[in-house]
Amino acid sequence: SEIIKDKSISPFNIGQRIVRGDFDFSEFSDFIKKTQLKIPQETIDKIFYWTNGNPRMTWDICSEVEDILLTQETALPEDIDNIVEKTYLTNFDVPPVDHIRALVESSQELRDGIIAVLYGKDETISNEVKSKLYLAGILDSKFSEGIVRIKNKIIERSLDENWLESIISNDFYSKIN
Repeated sequence: SEIIKDKSISPFNIGQRIVRGDFDFSEFSDFIKKTQLKIPQETIDKIFYWTNGNPRMTWDICSEVEDILLTQETALPEDIDNIVEKTYLTNFDVPPVDHIRALVESSQELRDGIIAVLYGKDETISNEVKSKLYLAGILDSKFSEGIVRIKNKIIERSLDENWLESIISNDFYSKIN
């Protein structure tokens, strides 16, 4: 409804929400098998730990693992930590982290929702805000079942409390100047 300004002329007549969740562990495992990457189970588990089955992030990390395997015999869990740090948590300038952070910077409502989730106060968040957090790529698809949590560790770390506080401070100072 926020995208479609005039519903009488829009070619998009969406009447039902389509929720596409991330891979569950079984789907994630099938994906890893299809990549034919020869990596230990601990490394596979570390990828899932960070991505929680997010297809885009899983693909990106597996691509980096493939590069590692060109020069090393195997990829270890610490290699995954390094990939995540370098790719997603240093400059925050790659999808989907860059887009999510831009949305959060521009929306007090999203920031308040994230803070409520981080402090375990998700019952204070309206269903409308939960839907917006989900559509922004922040919440796990299980929010509609009452399980309100940040999508994965990468998103959680990219929206950490220090970063949120810096945005709130910047907003405050820009309003008084």
